[in-house]
Amino acid sequence: MKEIIWKIFVRVFGLFPVALRKLLCRLAFAASAESSPKSGLQELISLHEDLIWHINQVAIRYEKGIHPKHRLMDYHLFFVERLKKGDRVLDISCGFGAVAFSMAKAGALVTGIDVD
Repeated sequence: MKEIIWKIFVRVFGLFPVALRKLLCRLAFAASAESSPKSGLQELISLHEDLIWHINQVAIRYEKGIHPKHRLMDYHLFFVERLKKGDRVLDISCGFGAVAFSMAKAGALVTGIDVD
């Protein structure tokens, strides 16, 4: 039931003009900031973490399954260049395993773990 309500809310909110959606979000941030400094900061940091999560999800959809940071920063190379064939690697917080996959293709024995 909760999921259905969420989907309906997202669709209805999406009908609002972007300027109105931004205004409502800014008002929510301002209301959070007006509470006590401790609870306001906790709430704003939590909202920030949620926003970052959503930005990452949209970025992955935008690039059809792979976060653009992999293409833009090419940081796979940093790890791959330091490996020797047969090296054992533990990739903690590997996400869906893009870097782990690159290291495995280079000949490393990789174990990837992630909370998701």
